[in-house]
Amino acid sequence: MTQGCYRDKVKGSRGFTLVELLVVMVLIGLIVSLASILVIRGIKNRGPYKFQMDFKHLLARARMRAIVTREETFLVVDPDNRKIWIDGTKDTLTIPKDISLESERITWGNGEKFQFPFFPDGSCPGGTFVIKWGKKEWKVAV
Repeated sequence: MTQGCYRDKVKGSRGFTLVELLVVMVLIGLIVSLASILVIRGIKNRGPYKFQMDFKHLLARARMRAIVTREETFLVVDPDNRKIWIDGTKDTLTIPKDISLESERITWGNGEKFQFPFFPDGSCPGGTFVIKWGKKEWKVAV
């Protein structure tokens, strides 16, 4: 009686070849490496989007404070120290170094702070802030 391999004894069953397993492993490796690159890029780009959202929330908090306290409330922008805050509160936002905040009322490098008022009825003089990061820019209308 001849001795055959195990595959001959179990009819109809077929396993994976080494080449098939290697191809699958290479494909999984490529997918994981591409996914990790996209995740790392997303983490790096999160800063400008986070600043934009934080800035919008700070504007909303300044408006709400003016309405609730029934007093004029100022959003203060200090371009030289790269800080934004609501006057009379501890709400402070730091402008990251790779982001610029522009407005027709803000002048950088003159040592002055810019105060943007919100009135007790919730209104303000209006205007547009432009957040720039590299070639991208976002406009925030107030």
